[in-house]
Amino acid sequence: MSLTNPVKPIKLPLMYLVKVCQCFGDPHCVSFDGRDTSYQGTCTYTMVTTNCVSTLPDGVPEFEVLADFKDLDGNGASWVHSASLVIHGMVRRTNEI
Repeated sequence: MSLTNPVKPIKLPLMYLVKVCQCFGDPHCVSFDGRDTSYQGTCTYTMVTTNCVSTLPDGVPEFEVLADFKDLDGNGASWVHSASLVIHGMVRRTNEI
C-alpha cells in the first residue's frame, strides 16, 4: 500500500519567507543559508548588507547590521560586544550584549 500526501505544497511570495542568522559563544555564527562560521577577530564585521553584487560591495546599502567583536579575556577568542543597525546611513547601536 502506498501512502501519498494529499496536501499540495504552496509557493509563498519571497516577502513571507523568514530566514534567521545568529552568533553565539566565542563567536560561532550561522548565516541565513545555514552555513556555520567562527570569527576570532576583534573588529567590526558586516553581518548583513543590501548593497552586494556578486558578493562585492556596490554603492550605499539601504540597511546593514554590524557586529562589534571584542577580545574574550585575552585567550584568543572573541565575542559579540554590541551590534548596530544602519538604515540609510542612520545608526542605531545596541548597548553591550
